[in-house]
Amino acid sequence: MDTRFTHLVGCRLPFQLAVLGGVGTTELAAVVSAGGGLGMVPYGVEPPPTELGPSGIGFLIPYLPPVDVIAEAAGGIGTAERAAALIAAGADAVRVGTRFLACPECNTHTAYVEALLAAGADDTAITGDFDDGGHWPAAVRVLGGSAARARRAGNRSTMPPTREAEDPLAMACYAGTSVADLTRIQPASQVLRDLAGHL
Repeated sequence: MDTRFTHLVGCRLPFQLAVLGGVGTTELAAVVSAGGGLGMVPYGVEPPPTELGPSGIGFLIPYLPPVDVIAEAAGGIGTAERAAALIAAGADAVRVGTRFLACPECNTHTAYVEALLAAGADDTAITGDFDDGGHWPAAVRVLGGSAARARRAGNRSTMPPTREAEDPLAMACYAGTSVADLTRIQPASQVLRDLAGHL
């Protein structure tokens, strides 16, 4: 599918992996790149080999100068229908994060994965609790239960629960409203195929 995004970055599909620091991996980005999307890695993580396709390194938007955005065309992308509707409405690409958190290629703690699979959109909350001791300038959307547990534990770190975490559900368990569309563990290649099914 040709859009300004695919021409700009040189990929086949108008999809960008919305990578999450700590749990994002080279392997996850490689699968997305090889599948035709734009694979992304967190800062400090090795990008996949260029022969697999284009990839990039994530950056943190709150530290950039302000930009105008259409907030109502944004977030909550977890199905092929939603992705296709946004492209049909004029978007050149979509960024998808939550659907990839339960993929085996992601370094997500199993308890975090289980909580995501059990959650619906109403189980998420926007909070300023995870501010890294005042160093992170933006509110984030997480599973509401994790915000409450982190508050009791005094944890304000922005780090999500990796497989090595000792108290994963008292950490920043990021989740978009599309968590309702995350119903099973799937390889990243299958998630990408599912999302592109209506393009």
